[in-house]
Amino acid sequence: MPSPKERDRARAKTRLQAETPLPLDDRTLLKMEKEAAAFLREAVARNPPRSTGPVDSAINDVSRSYYSYLMGRRSRGPKP
Repeated sequence: MPSPKERDRARAKTRLQAETPLPLDDRTLLKMEKEAAAFLREAVARNPPRSTGPVDSAINDVSRSYYSYLMGRRSRGPKP
C-alpha cells in the first residue's frame, strides 16, 4: 500500500500531466494548420463578406468626418 506522501506525489504528477500541453511534432502541426485553413474556407463560403453598398459608404464617410472633427477639436484644446 503506497504511503500518503506517494499518493500525493502521484496525484500531483497526474494533475500536472493533464494541465501541460503535449509537445507537437511537425507532422501534427502541419495537419492542424491544414484543418484550420479548411475550417476558415468553409466559414467564409457559408458567410461570404458583404459587398460595400451605399449604406456602408455612408457610414464610412460619417465616421471619417467625425474622427476628423474630434482630432481638430483635440488640437484646439478645451473651450475657454
